[in-house]
Amino acid sequence: METETTLVPRSAWMTLAVASVASFMIAIETSIISLALPQLRDGFPGASETKLSWVVNAYTIGVASLLLVSGWLADRFGRKRLFFGGLFIFFVASFVAALSPSANFLITVRVFQAIGGAMQYPAGLALLLAAFPPSRIQTAIGIWGATGGLAAALGPTVGALLVNAFDWQAVFFINVPIAAIVLVFGPRW
Repeated sequence: METETTLVPRSAWMTLAVASVASFMIAIETSIISLALPQLRDGFPGASETKLSWVVNAYTIGVASLLLVSGWLADRFGRKRLFFGGLFIFFVASFVAALSPSANFLITVRVFQAIGGAMQYPAGLALLLAAFPPSRIQTAIGIWGATGGLAAALGPTVGALLVNAFDWQAVFFINVPIAAIVLVFGPRW
């Protein structure tokens, strides 16, 4: 006798893995940077506390404010296209953020990182909903949501470890290999 789990196609589980990795990266970026602020202050000594707070706020506000528009764009132009387009923007912005020469430049790149993150989030959920049979959607959403929650909880710890072992740039570089793997293999899955 087959169980409901065996009725879920392998491609649905792969979609869940890809969407969950993206959700993890988007969510961890809201909290991973918090413990890097002292190093950012040292790296950009001319930047005020207010300006450095925008390194955090530009991303958080950007993602939150663009979610609805991104959902609409995913419906209009294609969920997969928007998801991987957003992932590419997030990938490039994460790499460039780590190389930022000034606080103003970093804030600008964080806005682009937020745009990429906001594009992935609703498109990833929509891809997930389309991939799973109705009887298993709650399970998929639960795993996807828990991944984002776990990322937000782990962010400060991971950020502290990265900053102590390397420097503030590491909180951005950490996304680059993960996003690259998903960009290469995700469309095939």
